[in-house]
Amino acid sequence: MKCLARTALLAAMAVILPALPGAANDKGEPDPVRIGMVQTLFADVPTPLVNLVTPTFKNLMKDFTGLNGDPNAGGDAFEIGKKLMEDKLHIGVLHGVEFAWVAQKYPDIKPLMIAVSKYHSLKAHIIVKGDCPCADFAELKGKDFALPFRAREHLRLYIEKNCALSGQCEPKSFFNQLTKAASAEAALDDVLAGKLCATVVDTLAWENYRDVKPGCYHRLRTLKESEPFPTAVVVYRQGALSDKTLEKFRKGMINANKNERGRDLMTIWKLTGFEAIPADYIVKCAEIMKSYPAPLQATTVSRPVTGDK
Repeated sequence: MKCLARTALLAAMAVILPALPGAANDKGEPDPVRIGMVQTLFADVPTPLVNLVTPTFKNLMKDFTGLNGDPNAGGDAFEIGKKLMEDKLHIGVLHGVEFAWVAQKYPDIKPLMIAVSKYHSLKAHIIVKGDCPCADFAELKGKDFALPFRAREHLRLYIEKNCALSGQCEPKSFFNQLTKAASAEAALDDVLAGKLCATVVDTLAWENYRDVKPGCYHRLRTLKESEPFPTAVVVYRQGALSDKTLEKFRKGMINANKNERGRDLMTIWKLTGFEAIPADYIVKCAEIMKSYPAPLQATTVSRPVTGDK
């Protein structure tokens, strides 16, 4: 009787275990690969829309790596880091500056590849009208300012830092009115029309405005621009996945932009492709953290940002 019960239990486990989240397949790969995408990648995006968009990453991953993915959006960078350390996630997607923070706290978290939107580095540009009398950011205090809808994290960090340095306060208190523009183009149009004193845009939006509206572009000027922020990065915990699985994932995603379907799927994410970690990426992460240190409540560790050797 005991033998029959044991046999039945083993049979049941054989059916159940492959279906458990993260269970390994016969190739030793987790199935599915659990992916955590930091919430700041989805600024201003309603949850229902996020839930519609994330499956495209799953499709991209399956098409080009052969791996089943389970992407989920939510949580800050340190929550993603903690889940990677606890094996609740296999892969994380963070902004470059967030990776610098997390790697300082969890040195076993390593960069696998970067997610690129044309450039390896990102900049924020404070734009004013060409004849604006303001000569420095501090002179924007009490003026009307706009953040574009879905402004990237480095834009927000840059504005917060300048408001703190120039007025010892948050943006909502620094500016007379802080509004949300429908797009970077709309914000730039409003600056030109005199409806706003200034706005902040990233390099790609500023270049696009130059190409689409060259006449308008030349009637605006950059008041101030940020230091370069390292681009977003795909990370993992060292030892959590086999070298074979990591290489399969990395190679497949890097090759995705060579295919029309891959390029179409990445457009949804405002990406031009995935690339190998640049030789100077870790250095740039360490440099940006000097100007944008980790939030005090999250800083506990110890060792400098390190990468794979």
